[in-house]
Amino acid sequence: MKRIMQYLTLIFIASFAVIGCSNDSAGGGGGLTDPFGTGG
Repeated sequence: MKRIMQYLTLIFIASFAVIGCSNDSAGGGGGLTDPFGTGG
C-alpha cells in the first residue's frame, strides 16, 4: 500500500512539473513551486 502512495505522489509531482512547463508563457519558472509559470 505504501508503494502505491509513493507512486501516486511521483505522478502528482510530475504532473505539476508538466503543467508548469506548458503554462510557462511569461518566461517564469515551472514546476511544483511555480505551477503556472509566473515566477522569475
